[in-house]
Amino acid sequence: MGWSSMAGDRRGPVRLARGAARRVLRRLRPRRRPAILMYHRIADETFDPWELAVSPSIFARHLDWLRSHRTVLPLPDFVRLHRERQLPSDAVAITFDDAYACVAQVAAPMLKSSGLPATVFVPPELIEQGEEFWWDDIERMVMASAATEVAVDGETIPLGPRREADRDWPPNAAPRTDRQKAFHAVWAKLRVKSPADLRAAVLTLRKDLGADDVARPSHRPMTVAEARAAKSAIMQFGAHALTHPSLPCLDSSEKRHEIVDSVEQCEALTEQRPATMAYPYGDFDAESEKLAEEAGFDCACTTDHAFVTAESRPFALPRIQVGNWSPARLRRVLEG
Repeated sequence: MGWSSMAGDRRGPVRLARGAARRVLRRLRPRRRPAILMYHRIADETFDPWELAVSPSIFARHLDWLRSHRTVLPLPDFVRLHRERQLPSDAVAITFDDAYACVAQVAAPMLKSSGLPATVFVPPELIEQGEEFWWDDIERMVMASAATEVAVDGETIPLGPRREADRDWPPNAAPRTDRQKAFHAVWAKLRVKSPADLRAAVLTLRKDLGADDVARPSHRPMTVAEARAAKSAIMQFGAHALTHPSLPCLDSSEKRHEIVDSVEQCEALTEQRPATMAYPYGDFDAESEKLAEEAGFDCACTTDHAFVTAESRPFALPRIQVGNWSPARLRRVLEG
């Protein structure tokens, strides 16, 4: 065997070992990719099928971790840098959908203390009504009513007996009790209605189930005064359409009204012109994207669970919905 063959034999194992070491390091090295985080409520909650609630203590730990490990930007700055192809790989924007009162009461002071910016997406007509959001309202009615059935769109939905377990619905679990199944059936029927039809259906349900319209402190939206008081360099407001409808279910004129007219109504409510928008339920189509751009927004956010990449369209930006997770799980999610 010649010298060259012997040298090749020695280099081969070394190259293999170095290659294996590089692969291990790649697995160990954190992957940092830009992300828009989506929250809804900062509250302790047992009835949470869609994982909308994060406890205040957990949220505080999220903020501590984000402040130490990520570059947290206001959403308009995040979008500008994305357009300029200058977005840091560790960039994060914090957003809240719906404008629950707890965001003003609990989250805003915590964000201010942490020095971290956030955007709250507001459906102004629902805020002005001052009632619970319709999905919370029907949960309250269905769970509390003494009725044994309810009619929606000509269909009779059995409610079954009230049970303590009705209020225990963990995130992402299937409905287990009769009342939970009834709630989900009613919710599915109402979700795709036009704003006027949905409003009429909720009022009918209140009458049929013997419920009032008094919002629970734990579930109510912000008041106009709370929104204006929370507005700051830390907390900005964006639009969430006017009445939180599923936009693809609307005709073109209704869709335009919900998107374009939300700019002026959000500004009147918060005394701040909204630069950003989020599609209610994350539902959107090509016409929604076009209308959001025509309305003058810098961007529009979806609920598509993904990181922001160079290919992400400004008017279809994905977000990562954050649950009641430990900081370790938040880290794992953000590292993909």
